[in-house]
Amino acid sequence: MFIRRISLFQAELVLTSAFRLSGGRSLERLTTSLIRIESDDGCVGWGESCPWGSDYLPAFPEAVIAGLQKVAPRLIGVEADNLARVLATASRVLSGQPSVMTAVDMACHDLLGHALKVPAFTLLGGLLTERLPVPGSIPPVVGDEIAPTFHRWRAAGVKQMSTKATGDPVFDTAMVSLMLGYLNKDETLKVDANGGWRFDHAVSVARSVNDPRVQFEQPCRTYSECRAFSLRTGQPVILDEVATHVGIVAEACGDGVLGGVNVKIGRVGGLSAARTIRDSCIANDIPVHIQDTGGSDIARSAIVHLPHGVPERILLGIWDCTDCLETELGDGGVLEDGGTRFASAGPGLGVVPRQEAVGNPVAEFS
Repeated sequence: MFIRRISLFQAELVLTSAFRLSGGRSLERLTTSLIRIESDDGCVGWGESCPWGSDYLPAFPEAVIAGLQKVAPRLIGVEADNLARVLATASRVLSGQPSVMTAVDMACHDLLGHALKVPAFTLLGGLLTERLPVPGSIPPVVGDEIAPTFHRWRAAGVKQMSTKATGDPVFDTAMVSLMLGYLNKDETLKVDANGGWRFDHAVSVARSVNDPRVQFEQPCRTYSECRAFSLRTGQPVILDEVATHVGIVAEACGDGVLGGVNVKIGRVGGLSAARTIRDSCIANDIPVHIQDTGGSDIARSAIVHLPHGVPERILLGIWDCTDCLETELGDGGVLEDGGTRFASAGPGLGVVPRQEAVGNPVAEFS
């Protein structure tokens, strides 16, 4: 089975409202890149890579589509069912560039699942946890208007709440303190700073809050700062933006500061690389979140397949940005049940792209 044709697409994803990160970063739309790989026996696989704008990670949409146009011609004729060969070929053409490799890797998992008539989670190690928890997203505001959001998530059975820090230590301390007043004893609150706090500000917020129900995700920009934060406050950290490879996970585990890892598929280079980090966390009993850097229904399906192989007791949850999108590019793939999600039993990623929404290819190679 060989790769016969590759088609590349780009689409705009409109957010329902402006999405804000610490440090004044804000997004109203995303540009996603899609790849369709077809084998000589007619099997098809779809992949997606969607950087969260251009000021979140060292990646941006224009680079993804340019990288795919450079890689795609060299993949024609490569064994479609030999993922190691596909990725090695792509890496010889383009060094690094995980956001580019993500789309290729994802499409190959989808294609191979269709060829073997098995869901992608089977290719990723099997099914261990059937229902995947989704944290309840609480808007980063100070005011009683957050109360209905707490009640809505709680009614859905969600016990882990999550909010974004703004980067302002005074506001963030007041915000977290207010949210703690709404939090039940058996619930937790994850405060995600996306690396936006200055080190001394991060320490100040953690010490002011001082509640074991609060978890801090990527409080500072670098790993050394996050490690110092943990040692200074006694608060384990959930690593996100700096968790780019398994070596960082091993180092943080050895330093005794790791409270969890947020594994983002698009940040590390695809499902294969994300699985390596996931399996390292499982081997070392480290809690994990599974996410992606952004994306539509295709990325959403990939997100859901990967955590099915994580033991329930260390799976903190999953998140994708489709709840924040007005745009839909596909159907199927992900099923919902209250505050949990799970993959369909269809082959590959299980999602069927909408051709009218995806549009015409920007480039084709055969």
